[in-house]
Amino acid sequence: MPQVQSPPYAFDVPGAAHYTGSSEWEIRDALRRGDLTPSYRGTKVKIKRTELEHWVDNLPNER
Repeated sequence: MPQVQSPPYAFDVPGAAHYTGSSEWEIRDALRRGDLTPSYRGTKVKIKRTELEHWVDNLPNER
């Protein structure tokens, strides 16, 4: 029986972009504005899955 994999707990910027369907630029811009809160592993930026999901859920519904 195939094993179902859950998404990672945290992502780097390229992974966060892929997971949310956004560009890396959008993720970096959201980090700069404070819309996303980063965590760090040494000098590497990590963004928690729940943080990304909250950010996407709160994007505007209209242009």
